[in-house]
Amino acid sequence: MALLQVLAHLARVLGCSLVVAHVDHGLRPKEAEAEERLVREAAQSLGLACECGQMEVVACAREEGLSIEHAARNLRYGFLAEVAARHGATKIAVAHTADDQAEEILLRLIRGTGRAGLTGMAGMRDGLVIRPFLGIAKEEILRYLAEEAIPYCLDSSNRERMYLRNRIRLDLLPYLEEHFNPNIGNSLRETAAILQGEEELLAGMASQARWRIFCATPWPSGGALRKQLAGAWAAGRRSGKSPSFFFWLKSGARVRDCTWPKGCGL
Repeated sequence: MALLQVLAHLARVLGCSLVVAHVDHGLRPKEAEAEERLVREAAQSLGLACECGQMEVVACAREEGLSIEHAARNLRYGFLAEVAARHGATKIAVAHTADDQAEEILLRLIRGTGRAGLTGMAGMRDGLVIRPFLGIAKEEILRYLAEEAIPYCLDSSNRERMYLRNRIRLDLLPYLEEHFNPNIGNSLRETAAILQGEEELLAGMASQARWRIFCATPWPSGGALRKQLAGAWAAGRRSGKSPSFFFWLKSGARVRDCTWPKGCGL
């Protein structure tokens, strides 16, 4: 509810429009009805369109061999993407907090991940999903809700230790705070921020190296394929993306007929 209220205020200032979306995962039938009613009432009071979806998470997890958490995430983001497409929305805002970021980093570390995984959640993913509260502690958000007298619901499943994320939140993080580092959450987030910066630097360096390889490559057929790739490369650089050579090639381009320098990865 905090995210909805904050975005509603910002929308008036920035001149953008909002659509409210709420997902019932079918896991807490006794609470779901009250939650949906609260969301609909809040959206109505703000004069916003509201779409609510009901997901069969347990059935999806069983059919696809996924954990409940994984299935819920897939269905949730799938629904949000559908709502965004229907309304022509260019961004999907979700309410992950700084606390969620610390939990996510530990979760990935426990399950096993590489360097990129330890960067945690991004403030913006795929140019679509944004996380405005990622740098704000949950405690601050709850204080804001109390001060503004904004009603909200608490998810009872967050207290169930059957989920690994909950055990990290309820058991591991408090233990680390008490016995190792009282500021463990900040330390994890700072580490993730450092790694994010380094990943961006490495990606930029790799992009520049690929460009140098591209420029130094001898091209057959009068350079027609080179022109095609050059245009795609320039478009990718303007959009801030750095795709591989494979993604730039149109159907039918005979890449392996070219003389590629050693180490170019094709």
